[in-house]
Amino acid sequence: MYFLTGASGFLGCQLLGRLVLKKPDHEFSILIRPNQQGSAEKRKEILLEKTFGSKVDLKKISRRVKAIEGDLSLPNFGLSSTEYRRLAERTSQVLHCAATTNLGQELSEGLRDNVGGTTHVLDFCKSANTISNNFALHYVSTAYVAGDVERVVKPEELDLNAPFRNSYERTKAQSENLVRQHKDEFKCVIYRPSIVVGDSITGETSAFNVIYPPIKFFLRGLFTGLPAKPHIPFDIVPVDYVADSIVSLMQLELATGSCYYLTSGVGRETNPLEILELAVLTAQKFGEKHFHIPAFISPELLGKAFSRVYQAREILKLLEAKVTKRLGLVSQLLPFIPYMLRNPQFDSSSTHLALPNQSGVSPLFKNYGEQIISYCLETNWGKIPWSNPRNRQEWPSRILAN
Repeated sequence: MYFLTGASGFLGCQLLGRLVLKKPDHEFSILIRPNQQGSAEKRKEILLEKTFGSKVDLKKISRRVKAIEGDLSLPNFGLSSTEYRRLAERTSQVLHCAATTNLGQELSEGLRDNVGGTTHVLDFCKSANTISNNFALHYVSTAYVAGDVERVVKPEELDLNAPFRNSYERTKAQSENLVRQHKDEFKCVIYRPSIVVGDSITGETSAFNVIYPPIKFFLRGLFTGLPAKPHIPFDIVPVDYVADSIVSLMQLELATGSCYYLTSGVGRETNPLEILELAVLTAQKFGEKHFHIPAFISPELLGKAFSRVYQAREILKLLEAKVTKRLGLVSQLLPFIPYMLRNPQFDSSSTHLALPNQSGVSPLFKNYGEQIISYCLETNWGKIPWSNPRNRQEWPSRILAN
């Protein structure tokens, strides 16, 4: 049986869907955190309907997917000792995808959810490993455990003393380090995606974060100057590429402790200017007004301003509450700005070698960026239903054809 964390998240539901379709003889358990939106079972049914649509037998799939109401931040996931033991007895593969991904998160939040959650998953793996003969942990990390560096980083590299730009990077690096420490105890494989955006064919997404707010602000004419270097390498990958690649890698005989980038790779990245040019062209096809791309702010000025504004972010929040909501634009951009000043690049050659026929190579953003931005405009950034849900109509056949 496969045990998944984070299955209700943007990437997690894509991974669950692919595994369910590609592993028709297997069962799955998904951990769902308790909340006020209904029982874990009810929320599972909503998740499956959202993921698969009407093109598959949802009742048949539902029988293979069991909802476990629990909390990663608690020892034993908050389960009774009996339920915890039964879950471990049935589990042979763990896919740990859950994480707090907010770039502006407090350190305490990241330590609780990312480091603490991974610690509890590893404790569970120790229990499951004593029972299963072919046990494996598949851990979804992030390429940005590299920290604030400006060079090519290899998948075997991990430096906990690196200068990290935020608590997300730091706590994900700490979590990955914990996983690596157990590579001789049971099989561990690590996957490092970069910045994940919507589906490369349809543009569909449920997570309008990271690059999405700056594009929205730009298209609404809120920038008089752009806080970025125009040609800095910016590594973006579509969610279908990441999910397809992880599921394909999971089927291979990979060495314990091995790590794989799910990134554009060196020389294949996009950049801020290319993203904005694609945004302009796409908006014009929707009948939007003619856009003028403002000048880019000098890196020297932006670096000095960012440092001072970041230190005053609590005052900004206070002013926003007391004076005007427009300051929210600045506070939303703050965590994102460091990625527009300097970035690492990622050596994804091991992924390309492991997956044949170019299946391990991410598509270029310029070839699917229009779909990403079109989806945003069609749905008003997720506020209205999608009028052309091609992904739910075609998605299962796409997966099974790969």
